[in-house]
Amino acid sequence: MSKLISITPLRDALFQHSRPWHNPFADYSVTALTKPPRIVQLERRHQDYFLNLPMDEDQMDKQLPSFKGNAIHRRFEMMLKYFKQSRSNSGYLIEQRVFDRIRDRLIVGKFDVYKNSALYDIKTTSVWKYIFKQFKDWEEQLNLYAWFCTSRGIDIKVLYVIAWLMDWDKYRINQDDYPKKEIVQILLDNLWSPEEQKKHLDYLIDRQKANEDRSDDDLDFCTDEERWAKPDQFAVKAPEGKRAIRVLDTEAKAKEYIKRSKKPKKEKETWSIECRKGGCMRCEGYCKVNIFCNQYQAEKGVAENEKTKD
Repeated sequence: MSKLISITPLRDALFQHSRPWHNPFADYSVTALTKPPRIVQLERRHQDYFLNLPMDEDQMDKQLPSFKGNAIHRRFEMMLKYFKQSRSNSGYLIEQRVFDRIRDRLIVGKFDVYKNSALYDIKTTSVWKYIFKQFKDWEEQLNLYAWFCTSRGIDIKVLYVIAWLMDWDKYRINQDDYPKKEIVQILLDNLWSPEEQKKHLDYLIDRQKANEDRSDDDLDFCTDEERWAKPDQFAVKAPEGKRAIRVLDTEAKAKEYIKRSKKPKKEKETWSIECRKGGCMRCEGYCKVNIFCNQYQAEKGVAENEKTKD
């Protein structure tokens, strides 16, 4: 069993940070609307559980990255506020709260930064999200904020993310496609029309409303995309080889690759196929309420049974 961390103030701060939080004065935040209904509803129903959850070393390790990201975010906005106060014509709107009653639900949000018809969001993220341009969730969130701004007469012509790449390595900048700087400004070139933004906002609200009165077990299942699902992969490996010769998405393709390889037959006979199990990264490492989720628990049970059989 893990030992409780010895730095009491840090433990208590991380404990508070780890709790799912719901604004009691609103039905949903913009951030909550972009999350799967199953996660949102379970977090609301089981908040009391987290009040008595001990913060051990394992929990601390899980919370530190988002805690660090939150600290960077707050410092960034604080310095911009000081800058704005020192210049009366800075043109900045910073941490502006927006809210509306839509489809019989009070929706609230707070965008990060606005200036000169541009809406900016400050993010801490991984290098790989940047390299593979996995910006769909950012586009969704900023388009929702853009609708709230536009409906208040604030003109939005462009969306940006200022991304701090937390795992950036200066020794890899010579690699192809690797970012040259630790902080990058990303243009999100998919600005929806106000009609599209409102239509999507209505859809997200209706999706949450449809799950409000369902039991925990009857909540809509999260999709593979929402669960950050990663399929099994099959690696062709040589003896003592640290890296795979080739990684394919089915065992049949791996066998076919070995068969068609032009390497000598005796060499190919020493090769093996290693199954690299996939999984759902969000469920396993990032979802705070997976212990209450019958979807995750059922799949976890199946996986454990398969291990036992092996």
